[in-house]
Amino acid sequence: MMVVGLLLLLLADFALYVVLGLVDKIGHIRRHGHVPMWLALTLSSLTVMVHTFATMRLLGNVTTGEEAAFAMVAFAVFGFLPVSAAVRMLIQTISNGSVDGLYGWNSPASVAAHDLSKAHQLTLNQDIVGAIREYKRCFEADPSNPDALFAAAMLFEQSNRPNEAVALYRDIICRFPKGSVAWVTAAYQLALVYEVRLDDPVTASGLLREVVRLKPCSDVGQLAQTRLNEAFTRSLASA
Repeated sequence: MMVVGLLLLLLADFALYVVLGLVDKIGHIRRHGHVPMWLALTLSSLTVMVHTFATMRLLGNVTTGEEAAFAMVAFAVFGFLPVSAAVRMLIQTISNGSVDGLYGWNSPASVAAHDLSKAHQLTLNQDIVGAIREYKRCFEADPSNPDALFAAAMLFEQSNRPNEAVALYRDIICRFPKGSVAWVTAAYQLALVYEVRLDDPVTASGLLREVVRLKPCSDVGQLAQTRLNEAFTRSLASA
């Protein structure tokens, strides 16, 4: 019977560990590292309860002191992974300030909106360096939203720092899926920088053609096609 108890403890702890890992992974994908506070607390409590219950079932089959000692070792060894995973999830949730998991306070979107307003004000005050720093902090708070990076790149352009704007647009291209709205918009803006500010029509044309290929019917795709047509007309006129 002790073997059955050990198997029950092992299976229970393994199942808890798998569930905690899946929840933590989904939380990172959907909430950028946040697992809701209520869920972290519930899973942490459930982990301790299930692990303790399985251990009690195991101890119920113990008949000797040696078996009791072995059961306690199993309690510590088998429970290490799920309990440590639950504690890690809870610590990460608290450190990320995930009270938003309970009531939606301080969510990435609200933090981002706050940072954007601060960055906008810094821009109005002509503090370009401070505004760009705030835009980048805003993006770090909500990496699924590229608006802050676009705003920072535009500031670089307006400050006559095209190479830094290029770096940010390329950063957006690297971070977001090819063909997404963020990707094609960044590619189009990057093409404009190459064409207008860096006098590199070849690179610009390649980017514009890629935008048209990926999103021919979208607004940005049509803008890209228009610029390609204009470039072709200019080339014919100068020939």
